[in-house]
Amino acid sequence: MKFSERSSNEGTLHKLDAGEEDESSSDEDVNGSDDNEDGESGDEVIYDDDDSEDSEDEDDMATENDVIVPSSSEQQVNVEFEAFPPSDNDFQGIVALLGRLFFKEQSIDLGELANWIIGHNYIGSVLKTNSNEANDEEGDDGEGEGDNEGTDYDDTVYGITTVVSLKITNGKEDGFKKSLVEYLAKNCDRDELMSVLNNPAKSVGLLLTERFVNIPPLLAPPMLKCLNKEIDSAKNKKMPYNFTHFLLISKSFDVSTQKSEASEGLPPCLEFINPEDEVFQQFADVVVSFLVPGAEDLIGGSWGPKDKPMPQYRTVSLLTNNKFRAAVDKIATVFTVENMMAMMGNVSDGDQS
Repeated sequence: MKFSERSSNEGTLHKLDAGEEDESSSDEDVNGSDDNEDGESGDEVIYDDDDSEDSEDEDDMATENDVIVPSSSEQQVNVEFEAFPPSDNDFQGIVALLGRLFFKEQSIDLGELANWIIGHNYIGSVLKTNSNEANDEEGDDGEGEGDNEGTDYDDTVYGITTVVSLKITNGKEDGFKKSLVEYLAKNCDRDELMSVLNNPAKSVGLLLTERFVNIPPLLAPPMLKCLNKEIDSAKNKKMPYNFTHFLLISKSFDVSTQKSEASEGLPPCLEFINPEDEVFQQFADVVVSFLVPGAEDLIGGSWGPKDKPMPQYRTVSLLTNNKFRAAVDKIATVFTVENMMAMMGNVSDGDQS
């Protein structure tokens, strides 16, 4: 599977493609020739590379910036992302992404959760990028070999979209599932939520849609659509993916602290780090948010003397299967290239006025 966002002008997104995974990716395909499977131009993503480097240390990864405030730097890098089934090589990267979601939560064994995801890799995808770009650029300058015999992929996991069954199976994997339910019970005081999670007649899937914060949301629709197809395929094979509900834990933050009219006692004005999560919230039957103490340190950027830290929250959304599918359809219509370009234009007009 490949996803493409191309820009002919700096900072402008022009194209998004989603296709089936090509098992024999060629160098021409990787570097943007016209010979990919859809007959369209190659796959590139242009995004701000500030604060995007992934540390090898798990604790460092868990404290990387989750919110990037635009700086004066306009440095951009062209990157091609491809989606792959999770593999053993992705273990550390998956744990790192989960560590940002479950910030300093010691009760959940993220290693067990990552192993479950890898062991059920017929569901879900991880985002990676090839590592030939530097060699190709050298080849264009005549200082290196631009034609490589194979495509080398960076082991960094830039994102993951998958679903994890929370149904208890009386197996060794039940440990992290029980911990997840206890985590939700501790932080979410809502009978409507816990009655579904504790009902053996219900089948709840934990939706995980984590990615580096500066990877644009245009990649969300094809990843989610692919996930739906994989779930349908698994159900057709009589596998236990016939979910009655989907549960999403979103990273959100309170922006009211940055508003001059904000005062003590006001309810938090939450925005989502992954913008598409707001659509899931709109379709949810149950929505609960809770504060994550200390996580405001994850918010990076250049702050003025009068700026206040933005507290981080986790927002839990519970959707029925039908509403989850409707939300994915809406996300596909909202997060299009045309809409993103219009939003960017509105932001630019506001900055000028």
